[in-house]
Amino acid sequence: MLLDMYDDRGALLQQYFRRNEDYPEEVQRSGMPKTASLDDFGPEDYAVMVPMKDHIKPTFPIMDEGATMLSCLYFEHTHSNFPNDTLRKTAAVNLRKACDQFDLDPTPMVTKFAAEYQETPRLSSLRIPYPDQAIQGTSFFPVSTPEQIKTASSNFDKIMRKLDSFERREFALNLEKAAAEHELDMPENISNWTGNQVDLMGFMEAIEQRVARVPYEIGVVLRKTADEAANLPADEAANFLRTIDEEFGLEPLWDREIRDPESIRAFAPAAPAVVKIADMEIPRDQWETACRDFDILAPFEPSVQQELLKNPEVLEHYKDHPIAGYIVERLQELGIVPDGN
Repeated sequence: MLLDMYDDRGALLQQYFRRNEDYPEEVQRSGMPKTASLDDFGPEDYAVMVPMKDHIKPTFPIMDEGATMLSCLYFEHTHSNFPNDTLRKTAAVNLRKACDQFDLDPTPMVTKFAAEYQETPRLSSLRIPYPDQAIQGTSFFPVSTPEQIKTASSNFDKIMRKLDSFERREFALNLEKAAAEHELDMPENISNWTGNQVDLMGFMEAIEQRVARVPYEIGVVLRKTADEAANLPADEAANFLRTIDEEFGLEPLWDREIRDPESIRAFAPAAPAVVKIADMEIPRDQWETACRDFDILAPFEPSVQQELLKNPEVLEHYKDHPIAGYIVERLQELGIVPDGN
């Protein structure tokens, strides 16, 4: 039964994409979906689980944007091969949800067979699964009214301890959005869960907590890679910690002895509109344009380029150094600062 790329080993894809560079950008970013294996991925990473004669087959990978795009392409060609309508509809609905998650356009057959699926913003309901809280027996903890928001805020830490790790960030985002809409105060530590970058001190604390609980040689490697991991996007840094916890069975220690992987976030401080370079002030957007579009930092190592792009103020310490002189000359050539300034 031909359904997805695992069944024909990608033969259908060869009809569309002759070379690797012909694949859509989303696929090139994610890489080709790996061979189906529930040892590496869970049922939630596939659109549908198809019962076979002697096993259950995970079908249509949706673990990332590239896999989702290719699975939708296969569904266009193989949707009539499903053994029944229920499995076909389940696959279509989950493919459509994955398209929403990764901001992809669903293919026509996915849209047709997922007709009853209502597209909604991920956080619009302001409700998440939350057992044994609020009204006894209720499976949701609502934050739709000012009273509910105040209750959730005052009990934020208690609520977070009862939620699964994957639900915690979503709950915090829901609460943050709801509180902002009603102009209500938020819990002081909510940014640990909703922030847009890694909190360096929190991340390093999380690393040290894990170093103390894994084999010595693994701890050594963790410390060596900590600085690099701390510079990852917040989601990837959290996944880095979660992978360690899953590998060594540390999940039961979350909140009691080690930080939850999702709680290592913070908000980046707002960048000033003006930056100071060697006794001069120039608009930040002009500085970034000069760096990115005119490559004025080309002589420097990539890591130095990134630091100067974000924090050109460090040049204040080198205003009499040829480094600063070179940059000022380039800014003068571009007309961003006047000659002789």
